Amino acid sequence: MRSRLMEGRFSGNGLRNLAAPALKLEMLSNEEILLLLQKLRALYSTHYHHESPITDEQLVVFMESAVGRMGAEKLLTPREVIRDFMDIQDILYQNPDKTFEQLMEGHKVEAAKDDPDQVSDFLTEFEL
Repeated sequence: MRSRLMEGRFSGNGLRNLAAPALKLEMLSNEEILLLLQKLRALYSTHYHHESPITDEQLVVFMESAVGRMGAEKLLTPREVIRDFMDIQDILYQNPDKTFEQLMEGHKVEAAKDDPDQVSDFLTEFEL
């Protein structure tokens, strides 16, 4: 399986075989993630014949939560964003008594409470 999916010897240096069985895609920008979430919300609303309760401002909060996780700049995939977003939409649809804010509680990315330079100075005092 690995040999069937790996790039050929002549791919690379800016050249890609677009007919290959698997294409490596670049990471999405924050703007592209937001646009993807807006399109998914519209598709979801169309499919289930009801308006999504998630506002544009809440989409931004969700996106910030997804891209703000540790390691997201290298490890976050569109699949994860889509899975989590569809999950939150399903839960809100199935539990009308819950709010977006309740679901996001504990998942928001918050600013550091301490200055990282002071924390590293503190840790160097205890190095062996």
